[in-house]
Amino acid sequence: MRFIKEHFVVAATAAFTIAQLLCLVVWGYTPYPDSDGYLSLARESIAQGGLYPTAVQMKEIPFIWNLGSINTLVLSRMLFGTFIPVHILFILMKGLSAWLVYHIAIHLTNSKAALLSFILYLIYPASYGEANSYLSEVPFTFFSLLTVYLFLKERYSGSGLSLGIANWYRPLGIILLIILLLSLLYKKRQALRPLCSILGVYIIVNLSIAAFNYQQTGYFFANAQTGWMALLQYSWDNDTDKQADYTLFEHYDPMYIPDNEHTDPISRNAQWRTNFFKWISRNKMEYVKQMPKKLVKTYVSDNTTFCTFLPQSYKQHAEYLYAPVSMPVLIKSFPRYSALQWLVVYNLLYYYLLLVLAAVGTCILLKAKDTHTTLITAGTILLYSLFLIVLGHGETRFHIPLMPYVIILASIALMQAKSKAM
Repeated sequence: MRFIKEHFVVAATAAFTIAQLLCLVVWGYTPYPDSDGYLSLARESIAQGGLYPTAVQMKEIPFIWNLGSINTLVLSRMLFGTFIPVHILFILMKGLSAWLVYHIAIHLTNSKAALLSFILYLIYPASYGEANSYLSEVPFTFFSLLTVYLFLKERYSGSGLSLGIANWYRPLGIILLIILLLSLLYKKRQALRPLCSILGVYIIVNLSIAAFNYQQTGYFFANAQTGWMALLQYSWDNDTDKQADYTLFEHYDPMYIPDNEHTDPISRNAQWRTNFFKWISRNKMEYVKQMPKKLVKTYVSDNTTFCTFLPQSYKQHAEYLYAPVSMPVLIKSFPRYSALQWLVVYNLLYYYLLLVLAAVGTCILLKAKDTHTTLITAGTILLYSLFLIVLGHGETRFHIPLMPYVIILASIALMQAKSKAM
C-alpha cells in the first residue's frame, strides 16, 4: 500500500509540475510591481558586470532589495542569456514543494493524513500560477520546506544549508531556525551536535554572502535592507495623529535622509531605524493598536496568485494589477462576477475553511500533547505571524509560505473528524 501511495505522489507531483508549466505557456509572465523591480535591477547588475548589488548600484539605489530573487535572475541571464530558466526553476520548486508537503506530513502525522495534505495542496486553486513571476514566495517556500524535511530526516548540515539559502530569498530564516532549535532541544537529549550542525552551516552561508558583498561593494551584509524602511513607512502611514508627530523629524518627514544623494543604502536603513524608534518613543500605544490591522491584512485573503490568470492586455497596462481580484472589488461587484472572480471566491471559501480547520488541528495536537508536531506546524505559523505584526507590515502574499503548515494542520483535523464519524 505504501508503495502504491509513493507512486501516486510521484505521478501527481509530475502532473502538478506540468500544470504549472502550462500556466506559464498560456498566461505568460505576470508583472507584479516587485517582480518588475527585480527585473530592472537584475538588468542593471548585468550591464555593470556583477551580481546585485554592484559597487555602482550602492551609490544609486535607495535601498537593498531581495538579494536571492534578483541574483537568481542575474545568474540566469549570465549562464543562459535569458530569464526564462528562472520560470522553469521556480516551476520545479513549486512541484517539489508539493512532494515535500507529503513527506513532511508523513514524519509529523501518518501516511493517510500525509496523503490528504498532499491532495489538499494540489487542489487548492491558489497553488497554481505562482511561477509566472519572479517573486520570492516560491523559492523561499521551497527551501523552507526542504529545511524542515532534511531536519526531520536528521540531515542537519543539509538543513542548515537549505535554511541559509531560504534566508537569501527572504530574511526570515531566523524564525524557522528558532523553531528547529526548540524542536531539537525538546526531542533530543544529546542535541549539541545537531544544533551546531544547523546553526554552524546557516552562519557560514550568511557569512559567505556577506563576505562576497563586502568584496564587491565594500559593505558587509547578507540580506535585503528594507525592513526598517517598510516598518517606519507603515507605522507612519497608519499613524492616527500625524500632526502631533511632525516635529520629531527633519523637514517634518520620517523618510527624509540628510545628504541623501551621498548616502549609501546601509546608512539610509540605519537612519530609518533611528526614525522608527523616535516615532515609537511617542507612540507606543499607537504601535500596539496597529498590530491587529497588520494581522488582518496578512490573512484576510489569498487572492494574489490569481493575477496570473488576468488577460495579458490588462496585465501589461494596469495601474493597479490586483484590482479585479481584490477584496474591495469583489465586495462591490457581488454577484456580477467574471469566471475568474468566481474562482477567486471559491478559493476564498476554501482558504477560510483551511484556517478554521488548522485552528482545530492545533487544538487536537495540544490535547494530544504532541509538542514536536505542534512546534513545527503551529509554532512556525505563530512565530512568523508574531514577527510580522511586531517588526513587519501586512500584505496578503506574506502568508503564502505558511500554507503548507496550515494544510497539514487542516488534514489532522479532517482525519480526526473522519475517525469520530466511523
